[in-house]
Amino acid sequence: MEKESFDLLLESLGLLAEAERAVGGLYEAWAQRWAPDAEFWKQTAQEEERHAQTMESLRAMLQARPGAFAPGRLLHPTAIKTFIKGVKWQQDRVGRGEIPASNFWFVARDIETALIESRFMEIMKTEDPECHELLGRVQADTARHLGSINERLAQLKK
Repeated sequence: MEKESFDLLLESLGLLAEAERAVGGLYEAWAQRWAPDAEFWKQTAQEEERHAQTMESLRAMLQARPGAFAPGRLLHPTAIKTFIKGVKWQQDRVGRGEIPASNFWFVARDIETALIESRFMEIMKTEDPECHELLGRVQADTARHLGSINERLAQLKK
């Protein structure tokens, strides 16, 4: 792998960990703000932290075995930073009481379908089974989050 691609991938994985933590922080803020759904948001926030740890593990794997990986469809660090900034802005709005609880679900759906959440599996190519397992867990969690959010949105429409 070329040094430039390697460095970009390392930076992207670090930023993806930060993005997962930002999303977890937002979900935790919602848990504190809205008791009826607090357990769902707390659990989802914990899963986002595990996703951040997974990104850190992938970053360590890449550093340890760079020859086992090739760049895929990289997410540019600027895009990830913009995503993080937007999530933190939403968290600030929650803290100020500017987002009605009913809107949490819509914001969460937008986050879980965002490019950052939906394309992370494509950022690198590898045959490493451990990497595939880690990425598969994150993908399954994200799909479950989105399914739960969509179910709740369907209930709200009734």
